[in-house]
Amino acid sequence: MTASRLRRLRRNLFATGIDEARCLKKRMRTPLLELLEDRRVFASDWQNPLFRLDINDDADVSPIDALVIINDLNSNGSRTLNEPIDNNSPSVFYLDSNADGEVSPIDVLLVINHLNERPTQLGASLDLAVDSGESNTDQITNDGRIRGQVDLNGGSATMARVRVNRNQVVDIPIDANGEFTIDPASIEGFADGEIRVGMFVAGSAGGQSLTQLRFTLDTQAPQLAPLALNAADDTGPSNSDGVTRVAAPRLFVGAEAGSHVLVDINGSTEIDEISSGPAERTLDTLPDGAYTIQASVRDVAGNTRQAPPLSLVIDTAAPTLATLDLAETSDSGARGDKRTGAARVTLVGQTEPNLAVTVAGAAQTVRADGDGLFRVPNVALQVGDNQFEAQAMDLAGNSSSLISTVTRAAEATMIDPVLRWNQAALEAIRSDATAPPVATRGLAMMAIAMLDVVNAVEGTASYLVSLKPTGDVAIEAAISAAAAEVLTYLYPAQAAAIQTVHNAVLAEVPDGDAETAGVAFGELVGEAVIALRANDGWNRFVEHPVGKELGDWQPTAPMFDVPLLPQWGQLTPFGIADVAAMSPAGPPELASAEYAAALNEVKSLGAANSTTRTADQTEIARFWADGAGSYTPPGHWNQIALELAQNDELSVGENARLFAMLNIALGDAGIVAWNVKYGFDFWRPITAIQNAALDGNLD
Repeated sequence: MTASRLRRLRRNLFATGIDEARCLKKRMRTPLLELLEDRRVFASDWQNPLFRLDINDDADVSPIDALVIINDLNSNGSRTLNEPIDNNSPSVFYLDSNADGEVSPIDVLLVINHLNERPTQLGASLDLAVDSGESNTDQITNDGRIRGQVDLNGGSATMARVRVNRNQVVDIPIDANGEFTIDPASIEGFADGEIRVGMFVAGSAGGQSLTQLRFTLDTQAPQLAPLALNAADDTGPSNSDGVTRVAAPRLFVGAEAGSHVLVDINGSTEIDEISSGPAERTLDTLPDGAYTIQASVRDVAGNTRQAPPLSLVIDTAAPTLATLDLAETSDSGARGDKRTGAARVTLVGQTEPNLAVTVAGAAQTVRADGDGLFRVPNVALQVGDNQFEAQAMDLAGNSSSLISTVTRAAEATMIDPVLRWNQAALEAIRSDATAPPVATRGLAMMAIAMLDVVNAVEGTASYLVSLKPTGDVAIEAAISAAAAEVLTYLYPAQAAAIQTVHNAVLAEVPDGDAETAGVAFGELVGEAVIALRANDGWNRFVEHPVGKELGDWQPTAPMFDVPLLPQWGQLTPFGIADVAAMSPAGPPELASAEYAAALNEVKSLGAANSTTRTADQTEIARFWADGAGSYTPPGHWNQIALELAQNDELSVGENARLFAMLNIALGDAGIVAWNVKYGFDFWRPITAIQNAALDGNLD
């Protein structure tokens, strides 16, 4: 606009304002001219004049601002302001340049007076302290700080104020060089979105400045979901473990649309682009190995977000499955011929460490140990050929298969040292008239020795003794030597008979280094078991005084012996951790109905001339009597297990496990029983019956 046109516009505006004022004069209580004379309206009268006069908020006071008010007056006339007329458009409060609560020609005159004053314009600039956008000039930032400078013409700032989006006006400090920084935290109106910052400065040497900065503020980081493999491509044990056999897996990248997304794999860039929104991407083919995938996004304002790193393991190679064979303890014939006379065997094989192996035909899934050895116990064989298919699967879901045929046939050379030594132990117990608790300890020790020989040869975890053979050993010789060592320790007086059994077993083992090594190894295991149980409390002396109260245990006819092995309840258990936790509740109170019922039942059924005891009950009692000079109750159970093992034609390894489980349980049962027996110290039935008149129970 030329200077002459600007002058004409100002004159026209002034005339229009005067005409409007004259028209309104009669309607105003105070004559307009008197008001103008009284107020002497100039821009310098107002606290923030230039903000008030910049009607259209363009950081400049010009004739256009006056026109905005005039247009409104022409459309609506003068009016008192109570509330904004339309919240969706600029409020008419902005038209009230003198802040008197009315829109009137005076508001026009203020603009015109300022234009007529023509104050000196100070040079001023506003800029972002940090333009964090993609370029340094796009006026997009995530940092609302503003910096600026004013040329004060050698003076100082007498007034410096800013406002944001026509909100609260605040003072700002300007240093002697005319420089300043605005902290958004101190100004009302700062929020993400389009920002208009207006600054008014008046200098002591004269001059004013009204400057505006428009920019976009965005402090919110863009959205980025955690990285995730497609569930179908995550072929590991779970759908979220990051293990896959897919060389080019699909990756979900949940980046906000419009953000700059960067994905790198082990430090190398895989994706570098502007995101069109959350999407699944197929990665480039990767070699087998471990990877760390990282993703980050950056928006146009420079805000960033990083997803948690995703660990990825790619394994496309099928695992090795080398062998599937009979365990040495199940191979009753020539070693390695996959022939056995046993009806129930253990299969063993070799694969990679810690893999899951499923054996079809055995209906079992087992896991290989740290050396890759796996064993499948308790496998039933039919007479003839038995085909098994093993499948090894790694964590990534790769698998390998192997078919093996095992033949069950009668083996003329089949021997089972476990069964032989079990029978030998029962004969030693009977010959020695061993007490039942002592018998349980001996049977458990011998069974554990034989089991840990089997565990060592098969490469499975030991139960008590962790020794490993060096080189090839004959399993039958090793089992026999271990059992002989323990049984000789338990029954030194029967050493000759024990050696005879040992010699008979060794006679059926082919002579050679394997036999010699087996004997030496078995003796080591037997000695270790003896050493570990030598101080278990079996021979501890415990004095047990006889009680004097009703219900206390008393010696009984016919021998009136001292208490049997009162220390046995304190013996170190073989398998359980807490003897007390396995103990039952105590006997009922003497005066209770429960006690009376139990006493009367025992008295009725146990009488020599009982009329209530059936013949079947009599036979059961005699069957389980197992008195002195018998196999004893624990030996009786071993005899039953021996018959079952022979009938089911179990392998050497299966028999070792069978008798170990049985005798460990019997050993601990004896300890718990003696702990309860001497803990409650309750009288025996014969004593209770003889003293029934004194127990205070009327029933």
